[in-house]
Amino acid sequence: MNKNILLTVRHLMATILALALVFSLASCALFSPSSGSKEEEQSTTGSESETQSGDDSVPYGRYRYWSSDVSEGAVEIDTEGNSAKFYSLQTGYYSYYTVDEATYRFEGDVLVLTLGGKDYNFHYDDNENTLTIKNNSEEEDDIVYEAMEEAPTAHPTYTFPKFSELSFPSSFKPNSLYLSEIRDFSIEEAKIKIATDYYEGGLETFPLITDRPIKSGDYINIDYIGRMNGVYLENSGANDHPLAIIKHPENIDGVTYPEEFIQGMIGRTVGEQFSIDIVYPEGHANAGKTATYDITINAIYDTTLTMTQLQNYEDFEYESYDAYLLATAKSVASHLAIPYVIKETNATNCIPEEAYLYFYQQRLDEAHYLALRSYKVDYERYLTITGQSEALFMEQAKAEATDFMIAYYIVRENNLKWTDEQYKTQYDNMVLSIVQNGINQDKAKEIVENQQMDLLYANLTYQIAAEFLAAGSFAIQPR
Repeated sequence: MNKNILLTVRHLMATILALALVFSLASCALFSPSSGSKEEEQSTTGSESETQSGDDSVPYGRYRYWSSDVSEGAVEIDTEGNSAKFYSLQTGYYSYYTVDEATYRFEGDVLVLTLGGKDYNFHYDDNENTLTIKNNSEEEDDIVYEAMEEAPTAHPTYTFPKFSELSFPSSFKPNSLYLSEIRDFSIEEAKIKIATDYYEGGLETFPLITDRPIKSGDYINIDYIGRMNGVYLENSGANDHPLAIIKHPENIDGVTYPEEFIQGMIGRTVGEQFSIDIVYPEGHANAGKTATYDITINAIYDTTLTMTQLQNYEDFEYESYDAYLLATAKSVASHLAIPYVIKETNATNCIPEEAYLYFYQQRLDEAHYLALRSYKVDYERYLTITGQSEALFMEQAKAEATDFMIAYYIVRENNLKWTDEQYKTQYDNMVLSIVQNGINQDKAKEIVENQQMDLLYANLTYQIAAEFLAAGSFAIQPR
């Protein structure tokens, strides 16, 4: 089973990208303007080679480009105009997202690059064919740039989708918003959430049900061991996995399980051992492949609580258990209503390309960043280690874009509006998320107002659509 890594704070990656614009020249990569290939340059006559070696107008011209794994920049040198260009590289790629004009000069074997009124010194090593920025601090290493075969290319960029201008194709017809089902599973999950909060707080031991089989709405404990072609899968074993037997896209413990896996528990009894075959869906690293899970039912938990138990909480403010359950269920419904509607209507299959490419590129950029900065491995190795794939990123991007499109559809069809208070709360939260990354408040506000307003409006649209569905589901009579 895989963790659902769809970002729950939708402006996280937008913040990361905004910060990339704030911090620019941490280091540079260089390339000389030599027009011939390495092989062509090495095949020059002796006199030409000697002339190159003695000429201090270019760094010997044997290589065209230099770069470093820790670099986030590249420089192009124009020998005729004595000018240069600085390329700001996207972290983890050798591709750029902005270009700035610069100049250069040589002082012996040092190339001095002038950018934004500041000089940067690069020392050239003729034997190693490297350029190095010397670090004056003994605690930090010099930054060494090695020869590159190619210049950086332009990084793909997509603007935040204009969801208010997009519409689902005519084939998409949400005839039912499944309000009664949203209400039912929200109450089931709320009951489990309340019980797990209570018992995991250590006040008492979770009581067990022993006189009946598993039914919908139960909270159980299992062991499962997954195998594919005889090979055991990671993250499976005798680990006492909790599992909520509820029909919605994300299980209570934050893991997304296939529906047939969860439904396969119904009717089973404590101690029973059995197997379930799961075919991985599109977008999964093992898409189309079948895994067999050997399962043991360890326990069925009793989630019934009394007011006497709940009043052990010092800050408990509800007059009855039912009032507490209702408030918790409405919160659950706000969180899961839109993903549930999408799942039940297959809305992701209707999403237009212009709605999701922005989110897809975000996921690619995040993966490259984490590979280089956190895991310190190349991108392909990072995907292998984390069990991810670009196909999975695409599915996640489509899912996030579909969330927003469904929200805009609901808001438009029901003429919903957000309040000034909702706007202020959303704005303040986005500013705070940037401030927590080390940016002062004025700069954070500037980033939100100049770069993230479309995202702010999308978040507000999602919020009021989700609240509308939640309120609607609890306005109907229980079945």
